[in-house]
Amino acid sequence: MVQKIKAIKCPHCGSVHKSQITNMSYQCEQCMTEYFLDNDDINIHVKHTHITTPTKSTPYKYRCFILLVGIIFITLIVYLISNKSKKTLITSVQIETKTTITVPEVVTQVKNGIQVLSDMKQAVDHRALNASMINMGCYDNAVTGCNELLLDRLLLLTGKTGLKLNSLNKPILQKWISSSQSISLTSWLGLSKEDVLSIGNVADKKAQQIANQIQLAKQKMFHEWLRGLEFVDIPEYVNQYTWQQLLTWDQLQWQQKLGVSRSKAILYHELTQSQALQNVAKDLKHYHIQGF
Repeated sequence: MVQKIKAIKCPHCGSVHKSQITNMSYQCEQCMTEYFLDNDDINIHVKHTHITTPTKSTPYKYRCFILLVGIIFITLIVYLISNKSKKTLITSVQIETKTTITVPEVVTQVKNGIQVLSDMKQAVDHRALNASMINMGCYDNAVTGCNELLLDRLLLLTGKTGLKLNSLNKPILQKWISSSQSISLTSWLGLSKEDVLSIGNVADKKAQQIANQIQLAKQKMFHEWLRGLEFVDIPEYVNQYTWQQLLTWDQLQWQQKLGVSRSKAILYHELTQSQALQNVAKDLKHYHIQGF
């Protein structure tokens, strides 16, 4: 019997590309179909094998993966926000702790507050003193009971507000006023070193300092003397005027010429019209004080 040569083809797709599995069985490399030959090499038996395509399950896996990543991302964001809030809280607590006032600081602030209140009281007392001094007189100790007010006037005149004479301090002035001498607001301008020594308990060096400051006081500017005579905060350019000119001003002129407030203009006008202060101005003219 004549044998015919035939190519072994895949009965499913007709491909001749195959892989031999056993002696009589093959697998198509194109469609992966397994087939084998029977004993007479005539019939070809086909074994169909369906390989599951993995792409069908891939979208589900991807969805699971994306969901997992999303959960992790959200968890991380929540953690970071929570951690930042804790840090902010800690920072706030630290700031509050740093600004906590200690006991010594409280004491210092209380002392400063007391000093401020004391300064305010002195300012109020000073304004009240200005208002009362005008009508009370006491520019000398000729009248009984004027020693205390005369001392206040002298401290105002020679102190920081007026002439700034450090050596003529309160103890010296108190001793001088308490003596049996007749004393006025300006009579200290005639004191010599020997007169100061006669006050009592004054060292020679101290007496010389006081005598020197008395001579220095005679050279002070017009506005410095006025400030010591209760014209508080009067501007320096009042130096272009004289006491005789100030006597002629009304309240409006005080405001216009010196730019002071209405309340100060009223006070300054009353001061210049006071007969007692006009007598003081005459004494200052006698000592050749500038502006008088």
